[in-house]
Amino acid sequence: MAKKIYMPQLSDTMFDGTIVAWKKKEGEPVKRGDILAEVATDKANLEIESFDEGVLLRICAEVNIKVSVGSVIAIIGDQGEDISQESAEESKTTGKSVTKPETPLSTVNNSAKKIDASDLEQERLKISPLARKLAEGKGVDFSQVQGSGENNRIVKRDIEAKLGVNETVLISSKGEAASSMRQTIARRMLESKLTIPHFYMTTKIDVANTLAVIKSLKEMPGYTRLTFNHLILFIVARCLREFPKLNAFYADDKITQQEQINLGVVASLPDGLLIPVLKNVDKLTLENVVEQASALIERARSNKLKGDDLIGATFNISNVGKFDIESFAAIISPGQSAILAVSSISEEAVVGNGNIKATSVIRTTLSADHRLLDGLDAAKFLSRLKFLIENPLVLWI
Repeated sequence: MAKKIYMPQLSDTMFDGTIVAWKKKEGEPVKRGDILAEVATDKANLEIESFDEGVLLRICAEVNIKVSVGSVIAIIGDQGEDISQESAEESKTTGKSVTKPETPLSTVNNSAKKIDASDLEQERLKISPLARKLAEGKGVDFSQVQGSGENNRIVKRDIEAKLGVNETVLISSKGEAASSMRQTIARRMLESKLTIPHFYMTTKIDVANTLAVIKSLKEMPGYTRLTFNHLILFIVARCLREFPKLNAFYADDKITQQEQINLGVVASLPDGLLIPVLKNVDKLTLENVVEQASALIERARSNKLKGDDLIGATFNISNVGKFDIESFAAIISPGQSAILAVSSISEEAVVGNGNIKATSVIRTTLSADHRLLDGLDAAKFLSRLKFLIENPLVLWI
């Protein structure tokens, strides 16, 4: 039986993607795990993996045409299978043939839906003010938009997704793709600073014991690639399990608690930022963290990230350890309640028990959303983090 392959959402900020190259041709056999196509998103080039077996009967998305998330990009089935019905159903749903690109933005009606005073209150219940303003500014008829907010309320992300459906853009060079990444970063960071009331808290941590433990563990099988950042990931996940409010987010006037602890690791690229995501970190051993995090970063550096490598982060960590940075504060990603900034390791003189000694220290700064976190929440989290980093052997007791 023929199956439609849809453009997947390959990152939390992705509304559309551009097929850079098809790795399979029409008529070729496809197995589970085969790479069907390479897709350029707002953050990176990613590969679309097949979860079905059969023959690639039809390619429905052209190369270099932006396609919205959820649109049909291919059909897989048995050799010689009739797929005319699938094509007809898709045409009926979208109003066009599946082999044609989406309608260019320039053809969209520029007059937004108008409402009068009699139904103003009703419309307020259906669409948020921010989404409404965006819809009117972009000429989107929001009566045709399915809301994803509470009680099916239309929110900003729904309008942005609708714009993605109507937008056709050619990405013909690395420069234009990089510009897309930069625009996404600008939009997300502006949204964060305008909508999330940040507050910041910093603590200094003695890491001499941690560095000693890392040195010892690196001599053991499975830990040869162990770094300070791996141990930070391991410890932060356990702190989040103790303080779940930092693994939640505030949206649509309510607090949503995340079920998983997925850590986004902020990575710097020449053209912007990439945040690959390590999943269910609180359930991993330190050896698992080393293995999975190392593989994740290697995929990011070689531009071979998998489909879900950029999705689902519940808490981000930004570590600038390779630079001589004393401290810094990071911006919270929309959909999270906090982010941890980790400085470089430096040698400092500290006073303890009336003695002065030289030791290795870092400074960690927690940026927190004041809508669901108070100073006490941040202080307790950082205090626990400091204790575990300064006394890492407690992790194995």
